[in-house]
Amino acid sequence: MDLDQNKKNAIAFYKMAYEGDPKGAVDLYVGDTYIQHNPDVADGLKGFINYFNRMQREYPEKSIEFLRCIAEDNLVSLHSHQT
Repeated sequence: MDLDQNKKNAIAFYKMAYEGDPKGAVDLYVGDTYIQHNPDVADGLKGFINYFNRMQREYPEKSIEFLRCIAEDNLVSLHSHQT
């Protein structure tokens, strides 16, 4: 298992979705099942895509900075600052 690649993939996935291409992020990085842990976002791929499309419409000038990325086994955790 390549922990550094897992970190890069997690950051690339979230950055792509956050910056306005959630469908592209899902197509590149997500399998058939996506479990959402944010209670404000619907579960599943469609819920994820809809949420980030809405965020792009409502906050087109938003930005994100990745402060920490921690990987262990097949888990990655991102700590970000979003404006």
